[in-house]
Amino acid sequence: NHLEDDKYQNNQKDEVRVKVVMIRKRKISRQLKKHQAIVTQMS
Repeated sequence: NHLEDDKYQNNQKDEVRVKVVMIRKRKISRQLKKHQAIVTQMS
């Protein structure tokens, strides 16, 4: 049963990591859109 607990904790860690990556990607894409908007305004 100890192994099952370890597996569960690893799954939790993976889910958290995935969420963090998703949030980071979202932030980056938002910044890129902002940057593109600024560039199009300037040109």
